[in-house]
Amino acid sequence: SCMDEVFSGTNQNEMHDKSVRIFHPVIVDEIYLATNLFAKELQNNDEKIHLFSMSDMVYVPFSGEFGPLNLADIHRFVATLKDWRCKFADIKTVYCVNGTKTELTNGIFLLGCYLTMSLGMDPQKVWDIFDSISHLVLPYRDASFGESDFNLELVDCWSALVRASEHNWLAEYDMAEYAHYDNPLEGDIHSIIPSKLIAFKGPQTIAAGQLYEDRDRRRIFSPQFYLDPFDDMGVRTVVRLNEREYDDDEFEQRGVRCVSLEFE
Repeated sequence: SCMDEVFSGTNQNEMHDKSVRIFHPVIVDEIYLATNLFAKELQNNDEKIHLFSMSDMVYVPFSGEFGPLNLADIHRFVATLKDWRCKFADIKTVYCVNGTKTELTNGIFLLGCYLTMSLGMDPQKVWDIFDSISHLVLPYRDASFGESDFNLELVDCWSALVRASEHNWLAEYDMAEYAHYDNPLEGDIHSIIPSKLIAFKGPQTIAAGQLYEDRDRRRIFSPQFYLDPFDDMGVRTVVRLNEREYDDDEFEQRGVRCVSLEFE
């Protein structure tokens, strides 16, 4: 097959270029990863192939951080690829991404999620599949300023998903609700461990009676905005990690205990 003869890799001059040409087998004769430049060449191939991309799945940073896509995107990608492989098992499926390191990294991340979550593969064995293009993979890092002192690797993320699956946490997520609260206009609330731990954007005291205020192209929420969702989620304690910007009483009057643990 001529599709299996094309190369996987890049030279040093191409590493930061959107025109980098990558065609990498994930599961030979079934699933491949390609950059958009190479995908154009595949369109002229006479073999039966299905090219697809999910260009709306983009990590939006708060600062200089780079992170994995969220659970809703992971769930949608895995379901889409699984559906395609079930319906068209005799057609080679090619996932297409831009040639930047960030796009390639998250493309590899999503394919690894499919391999671990749908096919039950070991995370380290998944990483071995991408070893020849590992020099193009960026580590994930936090949103603090300056050099990162801790890198989160793709294997770490896949291992976390495997562990979450073992505890049945992923099955407990309502993806429609997850996507709703993930929206920065809807509270920016994320369930980390179902029924145990959430993370949310720190609220601020704003004009009396207002649930939120749009300021400098950002939405600021009052503590009152979170009271009803927190009741639904069973939240009973809020741990504040940043500087105090609201009155604890606004939570405590509704039975939510407040604890200060400022991050320095």
